Amino acid sequence: MALNRREVLAGLGTAAAAAALRDVTVGAAPAPGGAGFPRKADFAFEKGVTYLSGAFTHPMPIAAADAYRDAVNRRGTVGATPAAGLGASAPRVDPKAAFAALINAKPSEISYIPNTSAGENLVVECLGIGRLDGNVVTDALHFEGALLHLMELRKQGVDLRIVAPRDGRIEMKDLERVVDNRTKLVEVSLVSMYNGFQHDLKAVCDLAHAHGAYVYADIIQAAGAVPIDVRATGVDFAASATYKWLMGDFGLAFFYVREDLL
Repeated sequence: MALNRREVLAGLGTAAAAAALRDVTVGAAPAPGGAGFPRKADFAFEKGVTYLSGAFTHPMPIAAADAYRDAVNRRGTVGATPAAGLGASAPRVDPKAAFAALINAKPSEISYIPNTSAGENLVVECLGIGRLDGNVVTDALHFEGALLHLMELRKQGVDLRIVAPRDGRIEMKDLERVVDNRTKLVEVSLVSMYNGFQHDLKAVCDLAHAHGAYVYADIIQAAGAVPIDVRATGVDFAASATYKWLMGDFGLAFFYVREDLL
C-alpha cells in the first residue's frame, strides 16, 4: 500500500492533533494520474507570499493546524463534565499507519519519538556504541547534530570514520574503503541537509550487512519528498521528525526499527 502526500496531509501533524483528525476534511482528492501534491489553498499563506523553504520547515496545512488548535482548546477547557481523553476516540488517520505506508513498513515497526536525534541516540545506546570494540562509519554530509554526537563518542575512544565528499557526493568506493568486519554501525542521512545529495541506501545497507554492521538512516530530508522503501533497501533503523516534508510540527517524530530486530 502506498499513500500520496495529500492522503497523509492531516495525519502527520502532532500526536495531539491526530486525536482530532477524525473531523478534518482535506481538499478534494487529486485528479486521476496526478502527482497528489497539496494545493496552495490547503495552506494559510499571506497574500503575495511564495514559500520555498520546505526543506527547512514546511508550512503546516490548514487541516492540521485546525486540528492542533482544536486539541489544545479541548485540553485547556474545563467543563462540568470532565472531557474525554485526547485518545478516547480513534483519529480518522492513524499517524503510525500512514507513515508506515509511506515508507513500506508495518505499523508495528513504527514508534513515536520527540525528534530525529532521539532515534539516532536510541540506536547508538542500544547497540552499545562506546562500550564495545569496533568502529562507526558515517560521512561529512550527515546531519550536523549526529556528527557532533559521534565526535563526542570519538573523544571517549570510539573509532569513528568520517568519509569526505567528492564534488558534493559520497562515493560508494570511499565507504567501501572504511567499512570492515569491525564496523558496528553505519550512519547516513538519506538526503543531505547541506546539498540534497541522496545515498543509494540499498547499496549502503548491502555493504554494511556484508560486514555484519547495522545501518541507521536519518530520513527527515527525504520522507514525504522522495520515495522510501525500507523493505527494498534493508535499512535496520530510520527516524524522521514531521516538520519538514511531512508538514507536521516540532515535537513529534517517527522511529522505524526492522521487525526482526524488535
